[in-house]
Amino acid sequence: MTEIETSPSGSEAPADLAPIASEVLIAPAVDPPHPTEGEGQRETDGQPETESRPVTDGQRETEGQRETDAAVDDPATSTSTAPAPVARVGAWLAQIHPLRRIKRTTPDGLGMMAALVLVLIPAALALVPMLTYGGSYSNWGDGAATELSVQRATHFAQVLGPYDRFGWQHPGPLAFYVLAIPYSLLGGRSIAIPIGSVLVNLLAVVFVVTLVCRRAGWAAGLGVAGLACTYESFLGASNLTNVWNPVLITLPAFLALVLCADVAAGGTWTMPAAVVAVSFVVQTHVGTAAPMLTVLLLALVTRAISWLRSGGARRRVTRAAIVTAVTIAVGLIVWAPPLHQQFTARHPNMTAILNFFQKPNRAHSWRDSYAALANGLMVGRAVTRNAFDAGATKGNVVYLIPLVLAALIVAGWCWRRHQWFGMALSLGSLIAGLVFLITLLHVVGPINGYLLWWSSALTASLGVAAIACVLAPGDTQRTMAQWTPEGRVVGRVVLAAFAVFACWRLSGQASHFRVGDGYGDVTIAARTVEHLLPSRKAPVLVCITSSAPAPTSDGVIADLRRDGFDPRVEPRWDFVVGDDLKPRGNEKVVLFIDSIVGIPPQLTVGPVIALQAGGVGLRLYVSPAPLTAAAVCPTTV
Repeated sequence: MTEIETSPSGSEAPADLAPIASEVLIAPAVDPPHPTEGEGQRETDGQPETESRPVTDGQRETEGQRETDAAVDDPATSTSTAPAPVARVGAWLAQIHPLRRIKRTTPDGLGMMAALVLVLIPAALALVPMLTYGGSYSNWGDGAATELSVQRATHFAQVLGPYDRFGWQHPGPLAFYVLAIPYSLLGGRSIAIPIGSVLVNLLAVVFVVTLVCRRAGWAAGLGVAGLACTYESFLGASNLTNVWNPVLITLPAFLALVLCADVAAGGTWTMPAAVVAVSFVVQTHVGTAAPMLTVLLLALVTRAISWLRSGGARRRVTRAAIVTAVTIAVGLIVWAPPLHQQFTARHPNMTAILNFFQKPNRAHSWRDSYAALANGLMVGRAVTRNAFDAGATKGNVVYLIPLVLAALIVAGWCWRRHQWFGMALSLGSLIAGLVFLITLLHVVGPINGYLLWWSSALTASLGVAAIACVLAPGDTQRTMAQWTPEGRVVGRVVLAAFAVFACWRLSGQASHFRVGDGYGDVTIAARTVEHLLPSRKAPVLVCITSSAPAPTSDGVIADLRRDGFDPRVEPRWDFVVGDDLKPRGNEKVVLFIDSIVGIPPQLTVGPVIALQAGGVGLRLYVSPAPLTAAAVCPTTV
């Protein structure tokens, strides 16, 4: 603080010091601040900003920060070198657009470390059984189909997403390329697939907590870490390891909502990250396209308005152009495989998806959709039910109303505190829920529980918004650094309770969770087939005679591919296992996989080697001449 000395005679200070003197007389007397970690110059959205000490009640910001905020918030006073029309548009938008640039807070190193340790607890409890598993592991059903796609992704040959039961595939393969990283690092072992699922969920939560720590302070980051830890415990260890696409997208959807809120609240370089996160969710399950793309579009539009309202300074225009170019480039990269397939394939997948959803269908009423959404928003309720049960549960309907009211209260509270991140997150979650409610009206068939699993991320996002509203610094409230010691003690007790609850819940689940439970039959069947086949190099035609053994058959095919064999699958199953496994017409070895329930279909060839292994029937035929799938594979499914 500058001090003004007067002469003993009481003479006034020189004229050039008069403004400083008036500034000192007006400013409240405070103790000199102690230097804090990270104090000094830093860059916020491309503009250097001097970080000041925490602002106490009645204490004003430093002169440099005050001038910076005035230049951003009041375009009329900013020195703009942009064309006059841009400046006029920015000045007009400044009057109607409420969101200001968010201010970074310097995260406390110890606080951030404690937050990250807290979110590592559920992942560690889920990973321990798999990392300590020493036996053979095989995937089954959708996990096996995912492994086949990941195998193609390791050779950059996967262009579409997971298959759908209606005969088309979900938009893109981004999830498979992410899972291909641990799959390759672990040497192509099948157990790398569930390990990859845990890592995807862990990274999503770590990014959420890190972002909140940087944008809303370490206190809010710790609170969100406790919330995320409890959220993961409700999802359960079995779902953290599940690569089935409706389950895999839950925590990435949580991350996508938080990133979009950060973009709307003024984040800059989170724009490319938001595009990647939303693309991951939409490409993996097309049912999330309408709500997630709506939230992303609103966030980008809000950010564009925020740039315009800054008055169009040349430096900001340049930065906006660079970030926009990077965001577009990232979007084109992650969507390049499905776009290439759309324009080069004989049967474009996106066209098939659009044709499917363009069919007139209003199968459900508003009441059914409302009840289903209420069930999905209750964290842990939808995922603990059977995947194919109806989504609506009468007991959960009443909970949706107070949840919406709470979201509106949080949004209003954040508005009053000028906590724009929390307000953007609460409003974004409400908008996504409303759009998802409308999409549920057009679901073909029953609203199954698996369609609702991701919507629990909306509830978690509202929780993050509430925590940001209470713990994050706003323009008119005291920061966490000025909380009383009693408040700090209460906060630590609450966080400890989060951790203990999550450990108790997940440790009980992990004690009953065994790697490979239910999938050991796949390993037995695959090993039996490998011993029956005459050679690894000879292609083998696989005929799946009915839908009953199909999940086990997928696992057998994935194991054969992993172990160096060359399985070829009859064309009617190519939408599950992939087009690249279609028969070539030179197969002399035919493997028939049957259900052990009932009488297997009659074959047109023989004699065959017949036996049962791994809960399925196996029949092997070796022909002296090449055979076609149409000639030997039974047509009954």
